[in-house]
Amino acid sequence: MNFKSISSFFFILLAIFAVSCSRKPDSTEIVEIFDRHSYEQVNLANLIKQYEKNGFDALSAFDEKAAYYPKSWLPSIPSKDDEKNNAGVGLILWRSHAKLYAVSVFRGSPAYEAGIRAGDLITHINDIEASHLSDDKIQDAIYGAQGAICRIRGISRNGAQIRASLRRDFGGMPIAWGFNIPGTRTGYVRIISFTKKSTSLIRSAMNDVLDNGASNVIIDLRGNRAGSLAELSTVLSYFAPGGGRLFSSASRHKGYSMTFFSRLRGSYFGIPFTVLTDHNTSSRSEIFAQALKEWGGTVIVGSQTAGNTAVTRGFTLKNGDVVRITVAKLFPPSNKDLDEGIVPDMPVKAAIIPGADVEYPSALASSDILLNKAFPNL
Repeated sequence: MNFKSISSFFFILLAIFAVSCSRKPDSTEIVEIFDRHSYEQVNLANLIKQYEKNGFDALSAFDEKAAYYPKSWLPSIPSKDDEKNNAGVGLILWRSHAKLYAVSVFRGSPAYEAGIRAGDLITHINDIEASHLSDDKIQDAIYGAQGAICRIRGISRNGAQIRASLRRDFGGMPIAWGFNIPGTRTGYVRIISFTKKSTSLIRSAMNDVLDNGASNVIIDLRGNRAGSLAELSTVLSYFAPGGGRLFSSASRHKGYSMTFFSRLRGSYFGIPFTVLTDHNTSSRSEIFAQALKEWGGTVIVGSQTAGNTAVTRGFTLKNGDVVRITVAKLFPPSNKDLDEGIVPDMPVKAAIIPGADVEYPSALASSDILLNKAFPNL
C-alpha cells in the first residue's frame, strides 16, 4: 500500500470516527428531551440503556414518530429533471358529452396570460379535435417537457375565437384551488395543506364555486399532510356549527395541551360536503375531515387515511443535530382517537392518476375515478 493509499485510508477512518461521535451525543440530552417534552411517559432508565446500545435507532421503540437529522441534513427538493419533465400550461379541463371545457385556469400561467378562462370550450389541442383525443393524449399535451408548445383552439364564453400557442413552463399549483363541474351544481375544491396563510386561498376557492352556483362541494384532501394548528383552527371555524370545540391538542405537558373553539356559526356550515381521501391524507387533514363528518354527515370517499395525528417538534442537540419527537396528539370535536385512520363511508380503490398524489394536478379532471365516484353521494 503506497503512502497516498495509506493517507486516504487514515482520513476515511477519521471521518467514520467523527461521524460516529457526532451521531451519538450524551444520553442525558436525549433523556432530558423525552422527560420534558414527550407525549407519553417513557421508562427513562430503559431509554438510556437502549440508546447507549443502539444510538438513535433505539428511539423509535419509545416513539414511533421519533426522527434524527444530522446538522448537515437538507430537505429533498424536486430535481431539475422532474421540473423539466412536469411543466404545464396552467389549464385544468373537463370532458362533458364529448365536449372539452376549461374549468380552472391558474393565475399567471401561460393559459391565463393567453386569455383562456373557466367556461371556455376547447375544440382542438395541437390541431386535433378534442373529441378524437384520449384522456392520456390530453394529459401528454398539457404536461410534459418544459418549453414545448401546446396549441389550443376553441370558443370563449363570449363567443370569441380562441387561438393560442402555450409554452409549457408552469409547474405545481396553489395551496387551494377549485372549479365548478360543468352541467352540475357541484363544486370541487382541492386543499393541498393547512399551512400558514392558506385560509385566504381556501376561502377564495370555496367562495368562487359557491358564487358560481354550487349547492354542494367535493373537498379533495388526497396527499394533504401538513399544516399549522392555528391555521387549521381558522379554516375549520368557517365550516363549524359554532358554540363548541373545533379540535384539541392533548399532551401530558400543559404547554402542549390546547383546545380550539368557535363561537360563531361558520359561513360554510350546512353545505353538503363529500371529502376525498387516500392513504396520504394525514395529520391536520384527518382532523378536518373527521370534524366535517361529525358536524354535518359529510360523506368520506376513497381510501382509509394515514392515522397520523401526532404533533411533532424538533430539538437541536449541542452538536447541531436535531431529534424530532411526538409532543402531543390531535383529536377531533368528539375526542375520537384517529390512530387507525378514518375509514371511508365509500371505500374506493382508484388507480393513481397524475395529480392525485403529487404536486402536479391532472390536466383532465373528469378522468379522476375517485371524483366521479363521489357524484352518487351528492
